Amino acid sequence: MKITDVKSFVVWENGRNFFFVKVETDAGIYGLGEGGLTWREMAASGCVDHLKPLLVGQDPSRIEYLWQVMFRSGFFPAGRIACSAISAIDIALWDIRGKHLGVPVYELLGGLTEARKVANWCEAHYINIVPHNSLGPISTAACLHLDLSTSNFGVQELVRSPNSILPDVFPVQVSLVDGHLLPPKMLGLGIVFDEKAALDQNFRMEIPPQLHQSDGSFTNW
Repeated sequence: MKITDVKSFVVWENGRNFFFVKVETDAGIYGLGEGGLTWREMAASGCVDHLKPLLVGQDPSRIEYLWQVMFRSGFFPAGRIACSAISAIDIALWDIRGKHLGVPVYELLGGLTEARKVANWCEAHYINIVPHNSLGPISTAACLHLDLSTSNFGVQELVRSPNSILPDVFPVQVSLVDGHLLPPKMLGLGIVFDEKAALDQNFRMEIPPQLHQSDGSFTNW
């Protein structure tokens, strides 16, 4: 199985943009990913265009190797914009891996993923993890799979409940029942993507808040 295409989608919904990635293969299996770079989504999308030539023709199961290729292949190591794109592609590769092997992603985690390393460090100090998730349906699914594979999971942040946003773009999302996210029964991440619907809700330019200190100097949001 080889990667044939890597597409990015910046989708507008409920006053903000969301950044998604779709990785396609010659086996007809595709993977979905999501990255967080609020107010700079088009920059992350442009970075995907730079990374695509490095990925097309590659074996999508070489997840750690491809992460290293994407992170280290530039003149400078990847920064925030590139890491957002790399993270989205990395999630998509795990989605493909689960679908190809016929299992949910949480049954595969425990390998050399950066998130698992952090979870293991926390476990050594008796600290539960509380994954941050302020993004959309794919991020929620990815967090859920990490939670299910981590013995020291505490609680999952969930700003947007599944199926409350982008129901046309993602007609199948993970389930939330009585305050609990349920383990997906579908293969991979357990998410279904409608590409046409994503293209119908295209990017809108959004101006970030402009904040100043009492002395008039500009400050962070």
